[in-house]
Amino acid sequence: MGALTNIKRKIGRFVGISALLLIAGVVHAQQTKSIQGLVLDESNQPLIGATVRVTTSTMNGGITDVDGLFKLDNVRTGDTLRVSYIGYQDYLQVVKASDNFFRISLSPDETQLEEVVVVGYGQQKKASVVGAIATVSVKELKQSPVSNVSNALAGRLPGLITVQRSGEPGADQATLYIRGISTFGSGQDPLILIDGIDRGKEGLAMMESSEIENISILKDASATAVYGVRGANGVVLVTTRRGTVGKPVISFSVDFGLQSPSSMPELVGAYAMAVLTNEALVNNGQSPKYSQDQLNIYKNGGGNPFLYPDVNWYDEVLKKNAYMQQYNASITGGSEKMQYFVAANVLRQEGIFRRGAYNDNYSTNVSYTKYNFRSNLDFQLNNVISAKLTLAGVIGDKRRPSSGVNAIFERARVASPNVTPIRNPDGTWGAPPTTNHNVLAHLVSHGYSKEAESAITATLGASADLSEWVKGLSVNVDFSFDFDNLYTYNHNKNDDMFTFGPNVETYPHMVIGSPLGFGGNINSYNTRYVIEPSIRYNNTFGSDKQHAVSGLILMNAQENTIRDQEVAYRRLGIVGRVTYGYRDKYLAEVNAGYNGSENFAPGNRFGFFPSASVGWVFTEEDWFKSNKVLDYMKLRASYGMVGNDNIGGERFFYESRWGGGGDAKFGINKGGTGNGGGLKEVRNGNPGLTWETAHKFNFGFDSRWFNNRFEWTTDVFYEKRTNILTNIDIVPATYGGPAITANAGKVENKGIELDGTWHERLNKNFDYFVGGMFSFARNKILERPETPRAYPYLQQVGYRVGQARGFIAEGLFQSEEEILRSPAQFGPLYPGNIKYTDINGDGVIDDNDQHPIGFTNVPEIMYSVKMGFKYKNFDFSCLFQGAANVNYDFRTGANMPFNNENSTPIVEWLDRWTPENRDASLPRLIPAIGSTGNDGNRSSTFWLKNGNYIRLKNIEIGYTLPDSWMKAIRGTDARFYVNGINLVTWDKVPVYDPENTNASYPLMKVINVGVKVSF
Repeated sequence: MGALTNIKRKIGRFVGISALLLIAGVVHAQQTKSIQGLVLDESNQPLIGATVRVTTSTMNGGITDVDGLFKLDNVRTGDTLRVSYIGYQDYLQVVKASDNFFRISLSPDETQLEEVVVVGYGQQKKASVVGAIATVSVKELKQSPVSNVSNALAGRLPGLITVQRSGEPGADQATLYIRGISTFGSGQDPLILIDGIDRGKEGLAMMESSEIENISILKDASATAVYGVRGANGVVLVTTRRGTVGKPVISFSVDFGLQSPSSMPELVGAYAMAVLTNEALVNNGQSPKYSQDQLNIYKNGGGNPFLYPDVNWYDEVLKKNAYMQQYNASITGGSEKMQYFVAANVLRQEGIFRRGAYNDNYSTNVSYTKYNFRSNLDFQLNNVISAKLTLAGVIGDKRRPSSGVNAIFERARVASPNVTPIRNPDGTWGAPPTTNHNVLAHLVSHGYSKEAESAITATLGASADLSEWVKGLSVNVDFSFDFDNLYTYNHNKNDDMFTFGPNVETYPHMVIGSPLGFGGNINSYNTRYVIEPSIRYNNTFGSDKQHAVSGLILMNAQENTIRDQEVAYRRLGIVGRVTYGYRDKYLAEVNAGYNGSENFAPGNRFGFFPSASVGWVFTEEDWFKSNKVLDYMKLRASYGMVGNDNIGGERFFYESRWGGGGDAKFGINKGGTGNGGGLKEVRNGNPGLTWETAHKFNFGFDSRWFNNRFEWTTDVFYEKRTNILTNIDIVPATYGGPAITANAGKVENKGIELDGTWHERLNKNFDYFVGGMFSFARNKILERPETPRAYPYLQQVGYRVGQARGFIAEGLFQSEEEILRSPAQFGPLYPGNIKYTDINGDGVIDDNDQHPIGFTNVPEIMYSVKMGFKYKNFDFSCLFQGAANVNYDFRTGANMPFNNENSTPIVEWLDRWTPENRDASLPRLIPAIGSTGNDGNRSSTFWLKNGNYIRLKNIEIGYTLPDSWMKAIRGTDARFYVNGINLVTWDKVPVYDPENTNASYPLMKVINVGVKVSF
């Protein structure tokens, strides 16, 4: 029995194991099932390169082949397949036990058509937009580690030209031009609105990129006519982030950047300074300043360092690097009843001045600290009423040396290396015998100044959806209040400075010291009130909703109170818009603004600015056959009129003004004796003055190609600006009064904009994009009253706004014989002087030979190339940005030596003309070569330099932690990144950065590391 029992147990154990193995085999068979399939588009054509993957696995997936087929192994019953393709909706399918082959048809992603674009005073579906609008998202903005958002826009938006003239912390904002320059009047800046409110470039400078959702530029009349008298120069719309329905998402980010100058001039040392000084004096018929023995000491060293200093002032006052830090925290989320976005940011940017800690109680290094706070709240109070509350605050703290930031750079640029030691033997500050250009002393011992700025912006809005009574009808009202002020604290002092003398017991006292003082002043104190009630309508009609109609009527009233202005600035206007679309195929839009401006006389303050635009999506036509090349094409055309009331540079320019007449004396002074000064007319008012009017034409198209992989947009535009305010300088000088002004100028501006991007996913792990944009805008003055000149090329009409004029340089004279054979020109002349062309052929070089030369210092062309990819958890992107058709004058930036004893040559002057160096790039040296009366300092093509450039504007490399890692720390997302801006520049600009060609704070290149974590 016992043996039988053991046998039964063994048999039972074997059967059990066998059953388990059989079940496991079945389960394993289910887990390792192979499936195949075919992926088709809406026309039943195979889709090549569609991604197919199992949603529960990051490793099991593939792409369709040239026939649209795919095969996956190791698929289990119950798994979910996800099929995706650019431009199409994702397809999800649960795998059943009986499934072996799938036939999958993807549907076009209609969300591309439903994508919303911000337009003037509202939003529209992207598919229905017929205006010229370009948009950049916060994702692209944040790739650039900048302290001022405007500097992240370069190369990002077709039609936008940016020029950054300074890298100074807190004062590095770029100048923005939309479609170039269309006026020679004083107002060339675009209108900048933040969340629909005019807050100007100052408001943009105070923002931080993480609080921005997107930035759009409105370029043609269809997009800008609603802004009427303020929209002629284009409009920049900044939209801030708002909350979304969902669980709270808390994000933190930390950035640390290292700044360094993108380019700096190189100055000659003490020996070269002495040699060039002697050469300039001898060329001018004077005795050399330095003996050969002194030159030998400068060259070989070994002399008394106080008598023979060799100071590189740049090295003494500037660091190689400075840091920049940024910390950000935000929370966003909400329910159907309330959504919120709340954020706080701290930015700290240090300057590159050395020895900022020289003084115990304060720093003289330039620095900028900015604290941002934003709270955007949206409420759905009931089925009809919704409300919003937007609050933002900024506190800025800027510090700089009391001498001024640019003054330090200018003094370091011209200070001689061999005139004075930094310190005298007794430890006192050294000073030159004729000036007090001890740059280091000016930096660290003259005190400091502090600018405290603050701003608060608030918008309260309410909207009522009246669709229950009239479908698509709503009413809305927004009220905004802004406040900003700037207070400056000045703490000035002086340290004693002495000129070293080897044979005297007491050094000459050049600067008498004074203790640290204090003074303060409110520089600005401004408030702004804006109220905007509106009625909106948006509805569709027809059996299949083929007719789409929308409308807007909005009133805008604004009052600005500015310190020291007795009367507030006020604006009033009405806006109207009507749009129509038939099956998203035929589109039409009419916009109009009726605006008033206080800048003009009563009875002449209001103007009407209409526009009309049409669009045709011909790929929606029945006769257009679906194909693999062209997926979507929308043609657009617009015409309209827009105004610009920012003219004259003064308020109430239509009024005459009177001021003190120092050249006329009569009457009795208040003191009771003597003749008193009279009055004279200092401004000749013209009650007929009005705004500039821009007549704008635009034609463009938006398209998608090759299964939506390639997007391409083109715009061609023409603008004629009329009524430009200008002085009537044809009035003779015998008139004796102030200039007469009138709306007598006309300018035309035309150009083209191209923008394209190719984006593709090659497989489940890798996708990439390549794109670029190109903008060209050229203007020409058509009318401008001016005194008739002897030759047409001397007139301004027919040439660019800001066109440089000068002599045509043929090179340098090489001999006395060549001078004698050439037309007479400004003298005396010597070999090595600049030789000019006799334009009019009269045998004399004079002002009648000055001709329009080169381009202006604002580029006509702006272009960029961008590329990037994502591979698994790694991502990479870069942007090359360039500018062309731009010149700068070499004579600027203190590049001309010997204006005074301390104007040090840059190393480029080592290649000056001498009898032994006849192929030199620069002319012969003489004292004060940069003075205006010197022959070599006249405007000419010799000094006009090519300002074209291309630079690696931005690069970013990032890594996102896997989801499994984030689950372990209960987070949703974590990304580490390294990025940079202005990293490498290719140009032909000697000495300076091509955007900043002056002796001022240089542009910065920045390398930044950061991390962002979300929970």
